[in-house]
Amino acid sequence: MDVIAVPPGLPLDTDTAGSVDDLFRAAYHEYHYLDDLHRSDRHRFVARGNDRVVGFATARVVGSRAVLANLLVDPTLRGAGIGQQLETARSSCLRALGLSLYTSCTCEDSGSQRLKWAVGMRPVALRIGYRRGVAHPGSWGSSVVFTDETPRVGPVGADRVHEDVERGRTRWIGAHPEPARLHRTPGYVELMTGTAGAARLHEDPGVVYAGVDLDLESGTWLYSFQLRNAAYREGLAERPVILRNPAMVLVPVEPQEVA
Repeated sequence: MDVIAVPPGLPLDTDTAGSVDDLFRAAYHEYHYLDDLHRSDRHRFVARGNDRVVGFATARVVGSRAVLANLLVDPTLRGAGIGQQLETARSSCLRALGLSLYTSCTCEDSGSQRLKWAVGMRPVALRIGYRRGVAHPGSWGSSVVFTDETPRVGPVGADRVHEDVERGRTRWIGAHPEPARLHRTPGYVELMTGTAGAARLHEDPGVVYAGVDLDLESGTWLYSFQLRNAAYREGLAERPVILRNPAMVLVPVEPQEVA
């Protein structure tokens, strides 16, 4: 099995692109990022075995960081070490460019999280009920944010709200986010803030502390809180698999041990 690194600026050949699409369509009920798989501004990593695509992963560069995404191994070949080879090749390539690593992992099982631990990344935040209908219809899957940095919370800029209607996600970033103004907002709702805002949100029973997450737009680490709404409750009901909770997180999920 070989891992082929395709750098930004080079397209995937037609056969490989089609095989990658087939791989993701077979593995997910509805994959929201199909359009991102072939973007030529991404680093792409293609695992090939027996003359066919058996795994795939991408990364995009944002400032001094590489945002890892889209790692998938053919479901019929899982357990053969393909994911480990793919993740090792990806992380080594990006670190050689002087980049730190940032990503989020699914919680349907522990496989993706174990790969991140193996290459020196650690969990820093949870997103409960973040992935609507991806694994199967009607599900509210969750994710764990990983990095190889030591996050340091920085200053927060002007308040801004990002809404992703298609994926059912809302994020309020600012010094004084107001959970009450979002309590009717459907889907996953995250509030990111600095030290003063976090002190106030810790006293609000309508939110839960979820860790430290990265505002990619500003490149700043901030405290992350999640609204205790229907998406949050349904995400917990899905019993997400978490290998180890990030430090001080108050989300009631029983973690497993990292083998």
